[in-house]
Amino acid sequence: MKLVRPPDEPTLSRLYFELGRLGARTIGREDDWEYGRPTAEETVVLASQAARYDPRLLWVLVELVSRASAALNPVRLRAALRDSRWPAALGVVFEFARRVSPGAELEDAFRFVMSGIPKGRGEQFFLSAHAFAGPLARREAEESLSEYKRWGFLSREEPIAKELGARAHGTLARPERFNLLRRLAGRLGSISLSDYLEALGSKASTRQASRDLATAPFLRRTGATRGARYALKPEPAARPLAVGQKVHVRVSGRNLKGLVVRELAGPPSRHGRRLVRIRLQDPLNPDEGYEVEIPADWATAR
Repeated sequence: MKLVRPPDEPTLSRLYFELGRLGARTIGREDDWEYGRPTAEETVVLASQAARYDPRLLWVLVELVSRASAALNPVRLRAALRDSRWPAALGVVFEFARRVSPGAELEDAFRFVMSGIPKGRGEQFFLSAHAFAGPLARREAEESLSEYKRWGFLSREEPIAKELGARAHGTLARPERFNLLRRLAGRLGSISLSDYLEALGSKASTRQASRDLATAPFLRRTGATRGARYALKPEPAARPLAVGQKVHVRVSGRNLKGLVVRELAGPPSRHGRRLVRIRLQDPLNPDEGYEVEIPADWATAR
């Protein structure tokens, strides 16, 4: 079943009413809407799409699927998913539900329903949650939970109610943990293992956190094991840029490598920044590539 437009208040109220009929802890009204009388499986698919507009629905769905997945028919659920605007959104629901209630039955349903479903395109899960390219959107991208990233979405929201158990949490992969670690060390100056564990919020084990601190290439350690503290290493001084140099560029948390300076162009701005024109070359076809213009201080010569 396809969500035909962003849900308004009457649609959300009816959706909460339908979810309540399935056993969710929600209260709504049986208002008229354009989706007729959906089956249980169609309601879940519809709600998974609407959750991109209303974060509360994601919390509701995670609890419902983790506790009452046996009441949903996997064949009908997969059929209802066929017309969804964002079929991968249901994958996010299943990912968190599996964290809450790991078991063979839920795992089998997940694999059958979501097999071959196309993923998202690396976009924010919650629509209009943060300004495009703003600082919060950047954190969503750099510290997104693995449960979203596996399905092509980005978010730090952990939609697991405390009633579902204190041990159930989302997870952070190593690159996202390193992004968090770099940001934490930059903000506090120096950090301890306990500082890092508190920032992680149970999204990684103590063993993983210790390994991160020991292997992060951008950190230096001072002190003994128990009293060790970690700080960012000084950034290496960048060599002056010149035409023909290969550079690494860090933009919006992404490290772009193999860029070749084609031209130094543009007058200095009032902040003394100069523009550099760079070309990304295809190793298999050096004549192909594209050019972009960025401030020169965004690029580091290698």
